[in-house]
Amino acid sequence: MKFFVSITTTVLSLFMLASACMTNEKPIVILHENDAHCALDGYVALAGFRDAIAAADTAWVFTASSGDFLQGGAMGTLSKGEYPVEVIRQVRYDVMIPGNHEFDFGMERLMEFCGETRQDGGMQKGNRVGCPVICANLVQLDTAGQKGPERIFPASFISQAGRKRIGWIGMTTPQAVFSESSSFCDEKGRHHYDLEETRLAEILQQSIDEVRARGADYIILLSHLGDRPCKDTPLNSRTMVAATHGIDVVLDGHNHVLIPGDTLYDSNGKAVLLVQCGSKFSHIGKLIIYPDGKMSHETVRLEDIPYRSEKVQATLDSIKTLTDNLLSRVVGKSSFSLLADDGRGRRLVRNQETNLGDFVADALRQASGADIAMVNGGNLRENLPAGTLTYHQLFDALPYHDAVYTISASGHQIRQFLTNGLQLYPEECGGFIQVSGLRYTISCRAEGPPYQVSTIQVLDADGHYRILDDKRHYSVALSEYMLGGGDGNTALCSCRILKHLALPDCRLVAWYLEKECKGEVPSRYAHPQGRILPDPKESQ
Repeated sequence: MKFFVSITTTVLSLFMLASACMTNEKPIVILHENDAHCALDGYVALAGFRDAIAAADTAWVFTASSGDFLQGGAMGTLSKGEYPVEVIRQVRYDVMIPGNHEFDFGMERLMEFCGETRQDGGMQKGNRVGCPVICANLVQLDTAGQKGPERIFPASFISQAGRKRIGWIGMTTPQAVFSESSSFCDEKGRHHYDLEETRLAEILQQSIDEVRARGADYIILLSHLGDRPCKDTPLNSRTMVAATHGIDVVLDGHNHVLIPGDTLYDSNGKAVLLVQCGSKFSHIGKLIIYPDGKMSHETVRLEDIPYRSEKVQATLDSIKTLTDNLLSRVVGKSSFSLLADDGRGRRLVRNQETNLGDFVADALRQASGADIAMVNGGNLRENLPAGTLTYHQLFDALPYHDAVYTISASGHQIRQFLTNGLQLYPEECGGFIQVSGLRYTISCRAEGPPYQVSTIQVLDADGHYRILDDKRHYSVALSEYMLGGGDGNTALCSCRILKHLALPDCRLVAWYLEKECKGEVPSRYAHPQGRILPDPKESQ
């Protein structure tokens, strides 16, 4: 009897296994990340995790990126995106989308890396990342015809998982048109590319319908829209879900926040899962779609992943060999931290004065000899920690390798430039201005934009602050990005250029630390120096 039961159980198990294989009833696992920003070590763990699941052969496994991989760290700065792309290619992603920082090196560089993708998986010569790149709302205006502007990338892609089909749709934040305006416009300000802000919901619904008509069982939105509304646009992943129907999951990016799993509801009342994984591989997302269609999601800390890809590690090691001599060079030291953020996700430099903002702005003013220096908070990406400081840390803090110019600007233009930096205040904004040689007060008002700049004072040669003269012209040091209207701030675009400095911003900071500060950050930078003041009425 025991023998009979054993044989029967074995036969039944084999029958069930064969049935599962015939129907391909394995779960689907999707490993995903967002806002990697050149944290290249994370790719080693991601690929290793994927390979371990694939080797076990217990699930169909895919890898996806929700954008911002080309820039945001020293490796992107040194190579204009080349090093991140070499590592990404070895990971063998299944699909990715461009984030706003994929436009930092210009549209031509983006196309060199990402090219065009066909549904059969084939790549045109320009595709260097080695996987499909999709984006439903990036268009080239110059090619507009009867059907409207032509898309740069396909709107969607279909992946096969046994008998199930995953429909991926990509969308990128329209804010990139302003924050990375030089990639979308020519030198005369004429738009050649756009992210179709006014038609975003319409484009998304069309893409959903098209993917569903092509037989997709599950629809996943790869989004670099962010989950939070801003004062200048209501468009984000949450509003897009509410305005459309048919999405199952949103793998989001752009805000650098950790969302293990929020439940949203689309326009038909259907539940939609929204997730986001922080930034710089703090976490990797793992979405599981079970054979019955149910889903689960978790965000896994990078340090909790025991797997590593030897292939990806070998590529990364070869890159580090090329760069270590420069990046490991010691520039100086500091007995305290210089802050861009609070270590808990709040990017301080985007809505208040910080000691890092003071230090960098002073470096640009000293190097240029200008009356004033102004730095946008979005250019300052990492804290400089207490202790020894290397080129690697400076490049991570100022990753964009921006050229620096000295211009002649009137007091009125400077006032407008500072006011424009408050467009989202008190929310975080990359265009918030850190200053040197100048101080200003942020005031609240009852009419018009809620916040404005008032009581602007300029530091004279005798060391005293005097009220800004709207009619007088001052020399101002600032980055090429801001001179070109970055973050939509065009107040200084028409100013006369006095000088182009020989070194980019990060190297000017290195010069300031090594030469002017004698290799040690002065104690006066231990705290912000009172250059950006709150409204006196609000502080009472």
